[in-house]
Amino acid sequence: MEPAPVPVQYCSECGQPWPREELARFGDRLICSNCKIAYAQKLREGVASSGALTYAGFWIRFVASIIDYVILFVAGVVVQLLFAPMTRSGRMDLMLMALGAE
Repeated sequence: MEPAPVPVQYCSECGQPWPREELARFGDRLICSNCKIAYAQKLREGVASSGALTYAGFWIRFVASIIDYVILFVAGVVVQLLFAPMTRSGRMDLMLMALGAE
């Protein structure tokens, strides 16, 4: 009979695989012996641990993209109004400069 495989988990700091019994638990995080001293020092200094990120949902991102569009549209209109006299001047060099082609 083969021995049962050793359950492996990953260190929350370095990401290396370790046997479960060799990892120290700090709250919901598992820390290997190599990272334990540095992690304990971070806790003493009050450095926030890097936890899981919570991503925004579809509707929040959709509204954010609409807000981005409105801001860029207003900025584009302002730029066009600033360069409009150059394009109506009839001089080709000023028109090309206003369009960013020269």
